[in-house]
Amino acid sequence: MRLKSWFPLFCCALALGFITVVAQAQAVLPAPLAALTQPGTPFIDGDRIVCFGDSITAGGDGPNGYLGLLRGAFLAAGHPAVTVINAGISGHKVPDLQARIDRDVLSKDPTVVFIYIGINDVWHGANGTKPDAFEAGLRDLITKFQAQGIQVVLATPTVIGEKPMGTNPNDKQLDQYADISRKVANDMNVELCDLRLAFADTITAGGEKHPALTADGVHLSGEGNALVAQEAAKSLLIAMKSAPLSVGIKGGSFLDATTLIINVRMQNGAKGANIYYTLDGTEPNTKSALYTKPVTIDATTTVKAYAAMDGQPDSRVITVTFTKEIPREPVIVTTTPGLNYDYYEGDWQGLPDFPALTATASGTTKTIDLAMRKREVNFAVKYSGYIEVATNGMYTFSTNSDDGSKLFIGEKLVVNNEGMHGPVVQQGTIALKAGKHPISVVFHQGGGGYALDVYYSGPNVVNQKIPADAFSQLTK
Repeated sequence: MRLKSWFPLFCCALALGFITVVAQAQAVLPAPLAALTQPGTPFIDGDRIVCFGDSITAGGDGPNGYLGLLRGAFLAAGHPAVTVINAGISGHKVPDLQARIDRDVLSKDPTVVFIYIGINDVWHGANGTKPDAFEAGLRDLITKFQAQGIQVVLATPTVIGEKPMGTNPNDKQLDQYADISRKVANDMNVELCDLRLAFADTITAGGEKHPALTADGVHLSGEGNALVAQEAAKSLLIAMKSAPLSVGIKGGSFLDATTLIINVRMQNGAKGANIYYTLDGTEPNTKSALYTKPVTIDATTTVKAYAAMDGQPDSRVITVTFTKEIPREPVIVTTTPGLNYDYYEGDWQGLPDFPALTATASGTTKTIDLAMRKREVNFAVKYSGYIEVATNGMYTFSTNSDDGSKLFIGEKLVVNNEGMHGPVVQQGTIALKAGKHPISVVFHQGGGGYALDVYYSGPNVVNQKIPADAFSQLTK
């Protein structure tokens, strides 16, 4: 599955899930997105937004998907330390979300969860979710999030078809499920993002000339993703303004040393919170170190911190790990431009066992693309060669693939984008010394649409598709 319509929302150069900012980037952001980072925003560095849903969310992770637009809004304003996490899986319904709440959401330690679900619960008919189970499932999810002090935004399901509301075959049932979501949000005191109403208003206002909000009646077009992003931004801001006392820390990998900065969020301009933290993995208390200024970290460290102040319940403890990396040494080889590829045909339900296969065709390519394919479905490709980086540092690689892909530097798996799915972005980080490093990318296409793009960023390298001049192969 591949979204084919993209909306030119930002007048700046786009890269996968991120935005290369021009001087006027913030000025061209739509107001709801710009508000995410304007003075008075309730978001602080270290906040984590998990978007929990189905294929609409899974497909919204590209630069003009709704997650990408939210992510880009933070980055465009120089506020990139708010993380937007994709937890969407194609075909999923409320019971599926219940089954993976620990793995895909709670394990990410989110500040706020944006639940966008309901289409498959209706669309799958007899294999969908009955209204009482749909309601009970939403209540179960929200109860578990609230027990962990996590803010929640609950979205109503959008559309199955783009005829005027009331004339699509599933409209009556979708309205019923949207009403359930509205009732649950009201009963459980969580913020409602009424996407069904927003879509209805847009379709009604535009009539037959309304912008196409979906690519196929369900999955979002660029315009649909832009609408969802703006409505989500409004709701997330409201939800976070009522967030309890909390702290935020942006962790991650580093080379030589890094700085621990702990942010605190207080309601209504309150002041006077004390932040207590530990650097040895133990639980902090009022006898722990009091945070008064940034702290230098020069070794792998697990930080735990919480905030306390008179008149408010203590915040929950935040746990973040800073990992000191040893950069990978380059290899000394003589190379020429290009990459090697091996092309395979077969019907697999995921990435195949490449060493056990005999290639249908082999050759060289200037960069990673699918131009060598001989069919539209049921094929796989393995690319191998070297990538050269100019500076020692941390490098982030990402793949946007439909279906599955993996990226290795040497023998190390850096990006795992496995699975049968629509366009999904996954990324990973590795420390590299300047020079050439072995790289391999494997990809599998089952049925439906297909896509494969590979990106990187690092010291003095903005997030971009890896250019052809960064790749090489052994000289023969």
